[in-house]
Amino acid sequence: MYTIKEDVYVTDISEEQSIIFDYNNSMYYSLDNFSKFIWSLIDENDVCNINDIIVSALNKFDVSEDVLRNDVQQFLDSLIKAELVMETNEKK
Repeated sequence: MYTIKEDVYVTDISEEQSIIFDYNNSMYYSLDNFSKFIWSLIDENDVCNINDIIVSALNKFDVSEDVLRNDVQQFLDSLIKAELVMETNEKK
């Protein structure tokens, strides 16, 4: 399960791009359409698991499940590394 850490905020620049600002380290991060979609799933659901993300993304993007699973995992790993989200054992 994934949840967004405190003091992390997102601002939409356009329909397809957003910027994340992390007040903890004063860093900005850019989100493209795909990463913005994943971020919104985590944000809207407060706690979200990778399978929920993949099912939702498969309905939106024209890509194979294997490719999508890999891309989602890489993006989630990058969010964890940047300390923007954290893994949790909480259930929805």
